[in-house]
Amino acid sequence: MLKAAVRDKNLETVGNIVSEFCNGIRRKEYFSLYELQIYTTEINLLLRKIMMESREVDSFTVRQISLWIYDLDVWEESVKNAFYEIASCHFGTTANITAVYAYIQENFGGNLSIPALSSQFNMSPQYLSKLFKNYYKKTIGQMVTAVRIEKAKECLRHGTATISEIAHLTGYEDENYFG
Repeated sequence: MLKAAVRDKNLETVGNIVSEFCNGIRRKEYFSLYELQIYTTEINLLLRKIMMESREVDSFTVRQISLWIYDLDVWEESVKNAFYEIASCHFGTTANITAVYAYIQENFGGNLSIPALSSQFNMSPQYLSKLFKNYYKKTIGQMVTAVRIEKAKECLRHGTATISEIAHLTGYEDENYFG
């Protein structure tokens, strides 16, 4: 079921499956680091298997979950991110990243924070940032700033709007940060 959710890029289901599993562990009276290491080994094998079944095996290496994570909350987040990464990377990555860029171009005046973009495109914030930087050689913040500056230049060249109005149109709530 988890493999199917990853293949279908159903990140919500992936997250729910991992959370359910972790909640089952939490309900136990006792669990050891050794047990968590066994689960980690099994997860790493499953990640590798999904990777090997992917069409893009040579383009990406699987990030393994550390055997030395002892905090279940940290472990849960690491497992979710690993599965999110594989789903995003191996099942339409380029289209997703170019869609993020197109979204930035079209919505330059809105909230383009990494959490907002990751939610919009169903990727973890860390993975979205990493993938974007690898593809465009700029961080999301650098790209947002560059797009906003270009749009502001166009407004200044071809419009009659004031600096204050242009600042607000291009996503700067405080015109003092616009200068």
